[in-house]
Amino acid sequence: MLTTEIANEIVKQTMVRLNRNINIMDQSGKIIASGNQQRIGHIHEGSLEVLQTGKTVVLKEGTNWRGALPGINLPIEFQNKIIGVIGITGNPTDISEFGELTKMITEMMVHQAFWANKVESKQRIKEMVFEELLHGRKSEQRLAYLNIDLKEPFHVGVMEIGETKLNMLRLIQMIEESLGPNSLVGFSGANRLFLLFSGKASADVNEQTMKVRDILEKREISSRIGLGSSVMGVDLICQSHEQATNALMFGQRDRTITRYEEIEINALLSQLSDQETTHFTHRILGSLPEKWIDTLSVFFQMNQNIGASAESLFIHRNTMIYRLKQIKEQTGLDPQNFQDAVTLQIAIWMRN
Repeated sequence: MLTTEIANEIVKQTMVRLNRNINIMDQSGKIIASGNQQRIGHIHEGSLEVLQTGKTVVLKEGTNWRGALPGINLPIEFQNKIIGVIGITGNPTDISEFGELTKMITEMMVHQAFWANKVESKQRIKEMVFEELLHGRKSEQRLAYLNIDLKEPFHVGVMEIGETKLNMLRLIQMIEESLGPNSLVGFSGANRLFLLFSGKASADVNEQTMKVRDILEKREISSRIGLGSSVMGVDLICQSHEQATNALMFGQRDRTITRYEEIEINALLSQLSDQETTHFTHRILGSLPEKWIDTLSVFFQMNQNIGASAESLFIHRNTMIYRLKQIKEQTGLDPQNFQDAVTLQIAIWMRN
């Protein structure tokens, strides 16, 4: 439990508070962390006495114990066991008042590190479980350890997280609490999380996803979420995950939640070769000015409503009509005609 990393952190934190050299010895009496780097790796005989008796040992000037300097050595206890020794170097009379306080701080840091490691370990198991599910395998043993009972149908979400000062493990815990039992949340990239919904109808998944979004917004954490469709069977979880990833990729940047069904055509079109895509977009859009292509995009977003499109673009209605007329003349396709509009929309999607 008393690792070198934890020992170094204890030395660092306690030396700042006490302005005294601190040594940490393991259960063999070896110094594993110290403010004096030259002492690391040496056996501290004074700490062996502490480990044997379980009591504080005061070392005065003139001590004959190998590797020991004047100071106080106290046992580090965790779960009713002595796991090491902390030594404070200096005149025992001057530092005696620091002894118990230093011991308490040290044991508190060990306790915190233990629970942090336990939480991190549990999180790694969740991510292992999800990785296995993506390959169509389900580890009943790991799921039992996590106390999770996966049930159909399954939905997968992929969440992109903006900058936050909140600890990521704490953030995951908050999201899990929001999603309720039998859900999995974990890391799927540097700034991405996966969300696995289990045994929930699509309407419930939508509601819980919006709840997660609201929780993050209250803490001023920006996010974008892609949602895959509902699937039946563990072997199809990978399909929902791929859909969620595509929803995040093709969804509008200013939209917090994008469902796969909303961008399905875009995802299908992306499977075409670059050569096919380039040929089609060039043939349909030709050399239309960028401003007019943007005009078309807004026009289609507004369901071909001229007035709403003009208002969204901050232009006069007549200007909007003029642009649509010019687009028709240059492309031979009428944006106000359904069949022509579909062709133009597909070309814009493929271009993006």
